[in-house]
Amino acid sequence: MGLRSLVAVAVLATACGTGRLEHESSMVFGDQEIGRTRDLGLQLTNRGTAPLALTFEVSGDFSVEEASRPVGAGETSTLVVHFTPTELGLRTGTLTIRSPSATSEIALAGNGTRPALSLPSRVTLGPVTLVTGEPAQPVSSTFALRNTGTRGTSLRLEPPRVDGSELCVGAFVDSACVPWVPPATLDTRTVLDVPLSLLATAPGDRHWWVVFPSNGGEVVLEVVAQVESFEPCVFSAPLEVVVFTSQVAPFLQITHVGPGTCLVRELTISSAPAGFLTFGEAQPLPLKLASGGAITRWVALGELAPTPLVGVIRVVAAGTAPFEVPIRRAAGAQCLTISPGSLDFGVVPSGCSSSIRNFQIYNGCSTPVTLDRVELAAAAGEPAGGPNCPGPAPCPEFSLVTGFPSQTVLGPGSTVPATFSVRYSPINTGSDTGAVVVVVTGDGGDSVVGLQGRGDPLGISTATYRQGTQASVDILVMVDASPSFVPLRANVRTNLLPLLNQVTGPCYDVRWGVAAADGAQDAGVTLIANDAGQRWTSSRDPLFIERALSSFDALPVGSEVEACVRPASDLMQDAGVRDGGLFMGVCVTDALEQSVGSAAALQTLQGQGSGSLSWNTITGLAASTCAVEATDDGVHASLASAANGVHADLCNPTWGVSLERFGTVGWCPHDAFFLTSRPNGPLEIRIEGRLVPDTDWTLDVVNNAVVFFPGRAPAPGETLTISFREACPP
Repeated sequence: MGLRSLVAVAVLATACGTGRLEHESSMVFGDQEIGRTRDLGLQLTNRGTAPLALTFEVSGDFSVEEASRPVGAGETSTLVVHFTPTELGLRTGTLTIRSPSATSEIALAGNGTRPALSLPSRVTLGPVTLVTGEPAQPVSSTFALRNTGTRGTSLRLEPPRVDGSELCVGAFVDSACVPWVPPATLDTRTVLDVPLSLLATAPGDRHWWVVFPSNGGEVVLEVVAQVESFEPCVFSAPLEVVVFTSQVAPFLQITHVGPGTCLVRELTISSAPAGFLTFGEAQPLPLKLASGGAITRWVALGELAPTPLVGVIRVVAAGTAPFEVPIRRAAGAQCLTISPGSLDFGVVPSGCSSSIRNFQIYNGCSTPVTLDRVELAAAAGEPAGGPNCPGPAPCPEFSLVTGFPSQTVLGPGSTVPATFSVRYSPINTGSDTGAVVVVVTGDGGDSVVGLQGRGDPLGISTATYRQGTQASVDILVMVDASPSFVPLRANVRTNLLPLLNQVTGPCYDVRWGVAAADGAQDAGVTLIANDAGQRWTSSRDPLFIERALSSFDALPVGSEVEACVRPASDLMQDAGVRDGGLFMGVCVTDALEQSVGSAAALQTLQGQGSGSLSWNTITGLAASTCAVEATDDGVHASLASAANGVHADLCNPTWGVSLERFGTVGWCPHDAFFLTSRPNGPLEIRIEGRLVPDTDWTLDVVNNAVVFFPGRAPAPGETLTISFREACPP
């Protein structure tokens, strides 16, 4: 009921007496929904001695059911007043009461309110996928429905009307829609979560309309979805992925070789023991693969991973049974060294073969090691009947070309390695990984060599180089200190001078060290303190060159046990290689490399710092014309080959020229860029995306390098790309 006002008294005179009418002076009806009515009673009391004949007039959104009424002397009568708001907000009016001799007015007031249905204008469902051969699955979501009307109103909902049979306001159960039942009323500010479910039957950009009737009006909801259709995935992948070390991350490619486009939903990797295998940065999932498209991942091995270690890569795709690729890390002989420890054949044209690549096996153990055999543990390729392997036998892509005799014995510290060779022949497009296992007789453990390669329809390879800014370079020269080498010391001075001049400039931050190539157990090889008592000297000092050269004359006469790589490795563990730069080792001797476990020592040296290493050997060769203690037996040459260095003839009076291009591996400035494989046809060369004319460079076919003419090389910090078609070796 509305609030009552003060009582008003009207005195009305008649011929037979006096009438005295009492009533409220105002009526307040409060909140009322528009279109609905609220009633209040007005008490009319005649306190006089004569009857009263009353008439009523009402204005505004108010009304009474009778126009007149008599009220006898001493009687009380109730007049019902109706309030039916037609608009929102405050509504006012007046009730006028008249008799033949007097008039009184009563103020009327009320507040018009109404409910309001609020919901989104559009709901997007998805992703929605259809897979050939699979029944369609419903996709569900919810949206919020509210009564956002004025306070005190109730929203009365009716069942919604849906356009089409694919959309259900509710949920699909066994392909039948179980509809949502709205509540009888919804109070102001109350929120409902309304369920939606879509069971699409056709692909494309789809939309549906849903009408929600209520006493707050009808509201229309648009539901949209992009429905995509996929084929089941048909995967082709390596039979196995072999992980070698934490520094070598094998590259995995899983290719969809079936028709149409398929959808990869999940890709996981696991290991036993757990936690040691992860993926590198890769494409986000879910992933749509067109026919011939591939999932690519780098497989990373965690630090301190145990051996042996096994794992599995698992692919979950729409309409396809889970696809798995096993992973393995095999145990290896702790002191058996294979050089190189892994090999990337680069890009090779599909249907072609790479050049034959050779591997050397060294024994760094204190006891003999017997090699039983070498075999391909993972040869990539496809099984018999694959898309590119129609015959009855599997089609491997990595193959052994040569091996070593069974039960080959490598003595401790032997400088004569066992060898084997491998070739890569891709049968399809994409990246491949493989592995060679050297099987050891006894308990020494097998050793694994990782193989990588990429097949390309045209054999198009693109090499990317970045011209550096100021380079950090550590140069260590190991000089033969034996009596037989004394006559050749002046030759060392002459040949190192050009290199010293080359690195004296703003593009290099150089440390220079000199040590004796003495392999005797008690030699105590150290860096010679040749620059104001310091072990390292700096090219920024104008007098550096003279002090560095004078250090050669001060070298003591040592034993006839000459060794470079093992003393260098020990020295650098103490002195420290700077991260991100170049370490350049130069071994100058007229004798054999007599380091115990030379290949293992080189690998230890390579593992220091985060930069690059170049190991260069200046020794006697079979074709040498001067007097040397011994010509190289192949160890010096193999070490230089394994570490991006040069192997030059000590008897060549200008052997230092071969060292002047050490900058070609990425230090400023350099004008020669070595290619990883032989080109077949023209080269496309770009600097920062700009095509470089062939008048600015030439191809050095002997060293397989692109050499820029003076003033035409990339500027510091610029990126160079060289694209070419790979040659197909015979």
